[in-house]
Amino acid sequence: MKAEEEYILTTKIFCGLDGAMMVGVGGTSKTGKVHHYSKCGNQIYKKACDKKTVQKAWIERRVVALTRDFVLRDEVIDRLADAVVELQKRENTAIPFLNRQLGDIEKRIGNLINSIEEGIASSSVKQRLEDLETKKADIEISLAREKIEQTPLSKEQVVFWISKFKDGDIDNQEYRKAIIDTDGISD
Repeated sequence: MKAEEEYILTTKIFCGLDGAMMVGVGGTSKTGKVHHYSKCGNQIYKKACDKKTVQKAWIERRVVALTRDFVLRDEVIDRLADAVVELQKRENTAIPFLNRQLGDIEKRIGNLINSIEEGIASSSVKQRLEDLETKKADIEISLAREKIEQTPLSKEQVVFWISKFKDGDIDNQEYRKAIIDTDGISD
C-alpha cells in the first residue's frame, strides 16, 4: 500500500542494485503498528528487484547527517560560495536575446516610419506601427525585469545562507526537510 506519510527523499534516492527510483511505502505489522519505508520502484511495479526495503526514518537521518558532516563544513561551504559567485558571472542568455529582439523591432519601426514619410501611409501600416510599438514596450519591460533579477549575491551572502544549515537538529523533521529540499530554514 502507498503511504500517506511525507517522504522527503522521494525523487532523490535510487536503488543501489538497478538504479530505479526508490518509492515511499507504508505497511502495518501484525500488531497494528504502521511502518514507513523506501522501496525500489522496480520491485513495486515490475517485481524485478531484490533490494530490501529501507526504513524511512533511518535513511532520512543518514542522508541529512552525511550532508551535514561532508558538505556543511567551512572549507566546502567556501568552495560552494566561490562556485556560486563564478556561476553568477556567466552571461544571462535572456538579456542578449531580448536585446536582439528589441533591435529587430526598432529596425522594423524605423522602416515603417520611413514608409510613412514617403507617403505610403495606409491604415494597415499605422496599425502595424502601433503593434510594433506595443511589442517594443513589452520587450523593454522584460529586459528591465531580467536586469533587476540579475543582481548577484556576494560570496559573504552565499556563505551566510549555506551556513544557516550547519547547526540544525538532525532529529527535527523541518530541519531534515530544509536540508533535503534546500528551500531554506526559517530565521
